Amino acid sequence: MTIDINKLTYLSGFLGSVILVICCTVPAIPHPTGQEEAFSFLNHFMSELGYFKSSKLSVVYNSGLFIGAFTLTLFMAGLGLRFRSRLGYAAAVIGMFSCVSCGLLGFYPINRLVPHLALAYAFFISWPITVGLFLAQFRRDPTDKLSKGTSIPSIVSIVLFAVFLAMPFMIGTQRIMAIDLRKFVRPPFMFTALLEWLMCLSVFIWVMLVSRKLASDPATP
Repeated sequence: MTIDINKLTYLSGFLGSVILVICCTVPAIPHPTGQEEAFSFLNHFMSELGYFKSSKLSVVYNSGLFIGAFTLTLFMAGLGLRFRSRLGYAAAVIGMFSCVSCGLLGFYPINRLVPHLALAYAFFISWPITVGLFLAQFRRDPTDKLSKGTSIPSIVSIVLFAVFLAMPFMIGTQRIMAIDLRKFVRPPFMFTALLEWLMCLSVFIWVMLVSRKLASDPATP
């Protein structure tokens, strides 16, 4: 029995993305934080959904994050096999590392802060590199379906992640460390929180877009 790598790739992309969207949105509905304040994408970070003391459906978030992200490792592997080039393989390996880092956040929620931050930043750093390498691979062959319509979503995702990673340098690490969390009053709008959600949205859009293009391509790598 032969395995259709192309089909397995786009199905993994679709399935992984749907699982991640569900686990990142459903737990936000009954999420009581602080003084019973409603969860808002404008001033709450995604990781807060995985903290059992404040999120009623933390198990949904954490398990969904693990399953969804690890499903996307198949997507990354299949995407690399499509091209069978050094650039494609490099992008796939870094992409799989990125997905594994993201998935392990389900085992290390925000209350386990040190490993949580290490894994989160491993994902934040490796994802734009993955997208950048795949974009370079896509552009190598102008006739490939993946070369059309993927440039703007790829660049947007890279820019969003780059801005987020640059925030400590723009705000100042001393200013961040000086915040007294015991006296911290959550403002109605936090740019970094919204930026994190936009970053993850860019991930979903990129994976779904690439998966859709693979689904319309009968060729098997």
